[in-house]
Amino acid sequence: MIKILVPVNFSDYSINALSYALNLAEKFQSEITLLYCFSDYLSREKMENKKFENSITSTEIEALEQNYQERLRQLTQKVQ
Repeated sequence: MIKILVPVNFSDYSINALSYALNLAEKFQSEITLLYCFSDYLSREKMENKKFENSITSTEIEALEQNYQERLRQLTQKVQ
């Protein structure tokens, strides 16, 4: 069986890529795995200037992770 890995970040581009992958999967009887891709938590500017006073906390990271896991669940249910 062919396996297709589809990185998503919920942008229009990644949703279009998922749509394309779904068509391929149907045609070739493939399995799709979604992978959420995220941006850096610290901006490059902050890293270069070493300005960490406004950096994201571990609690905020956990909340973001839960939010994106839920969005992935919803997206998966929508395309099934």
